[in-house]
Amino acid sequence: MNELLYARGTVDYRPGEGIIERYYGADGKPCLNKHGFHCARVALSRDSLVNTYFGLSDEPVLFWDVEMANGGYHKQTVYLDKQGHVSGIRHFGTDSQPVYIQPGLHFMAYETDDIGRPTSIICYGTDGRKVNTNTNVCEVRLRYAGGKEVEKTFYDNRGRRVNAVIGYSRVTSRYENSRLV
Repeated sequence: MNELLYARGTVDYRPGEGIIERYYGADGKPCLNKHGFHCARVALSRDSLVNTYFGLSDEPVLFWDVEMANGGYHKQTVYLDKQGHVSGIRHFGTDSQPVYIQPGLHFMAYETDDIGRPTSIICYGTDGRKVNTNTNVCEVRLRYAGGKEVEKTFYDNRGRRVNAVIGYSRVTSRYENSRLV
């Protein structure tokens, strides 16, 4: 066994169904992993990737992580744009209703550059309004140069710059010969 609480995991691809992960204990019997599920199913379509989580009896359960304030989510839908880049992420409970992954946060909208790097990430509640995360940040804007991230700026839901957990409202990076200086 390991810190993930299972001895063995399996991953199967089934055409038309997607990817199915399962976890087993040292005795070979199905078990829950540290995120509280035995089976994860991943379905991919042209415009989304849907992750759902199930328990030992194939009942819907919540994916749980210590950083989540609400107890987790059963379904995560990752929306993709026409180029296949992430454009948003939403979370739902076992009852198919929207859930928060942090207080007030249900949906994250992404804007990306032409190669799929995020240039803006904005947080929304279930009512469609911009919300601050539990770190007082609603939006992160990123800028790139020479293939590397050179600026990251943090904003609240009113569009004002705010200090992120790192203690700064804006972080800049400078590179020389592809090395961060």
